[in-house]
Amino acid sequence: NKQWFVLRVSYGRIIKAKAFVEAKGLECYVPMRYKEVKKQGKKRIVTEPLLPSFLFVYTTAEQVETLL
Repeated sequence: NKQWFVLRVSYGRIIKAKAFVEAKGLECYVPMRYKEVKKQGKKRIVTEPLLPSFLFVYTTAEQVETLL
């Protein structure tokens, strides 16, 4: 019986945590947003996590326990 779980991740490690969960064969989701930044006088659009410390995982409770 799969359901969505929210995992709290250390700040700045969301991409690494997502890769770890996906390597285990689980489905996960990180909501991203576009942000305009200026670097060396040029405007660029970058993507960054909307919630930088939270990872959403679709799995069973037993599989979540193995991640912790």
